Amino acid sequence: MILRDLCSGPWRFSDLLAGLGGIGPNLLSARLALLVEQGLVAHRENRYQLSGRGQAVRPLMRELMVFGKVLGGPGLDDDRTVPARTAMGVLFDPIAARGQSLNVSVKVEQEQFAMLVADGALTFVSGPSPVAADVTLEATREAFEAAGRGESNGNFHLRGHASALQCFRQLFSLPVDRLQRLME
Repeated sequence: MILRDLCSGPWRFSDLLAGLGGIGPNLLSARLALLVEQGLVAHRENRYQLSGRGQAVRPLMRELMVFGKVLGGPGLDDDRTVPARTAMGVLFDPIAARGQSLNVSVKVEQEQFAMLVADGALTFVSGPSPVAADVTLEATREAFEAAGRGESNGNFHLRGHASALQCFRQLFSLPVDRLQRLME
């Protein structure tokens, strides 16, 4: 779950601790130290983030998300809500993003952030987008989670020009066709 959360960018220790309810500070410190030692996580300027080597976990996290969608049932977070930022960080496909540029504004109830994509790299900015958004996503928590399950809900709004929306869907989506084959 530490690697999952770090897919959404750098985090301070205190933010990781708060977001990973149920883990104590000593255990989190030990796990982070191990991940740093293994070269999967870098510790810079009081923040932890995926290292270059750690970026390789992104496709694995996406696969685990597909697997979780097939299994259904309670998640690893004791059914606590996973922040939209974390979900979007896991969904991001850096390979598909090579050569792409996209600015996305996201608001899921009280959670608001921007995702800036530039040539395979994803940067998160808390609060409103600092630049004009190519795509705007606004949803209730329930609608956002329903969309993650491939269900439609009227409280999920995705706006932008057709080309920007197509790019967004390529960079931030689960491989639905494979998910459907696995469920058969």
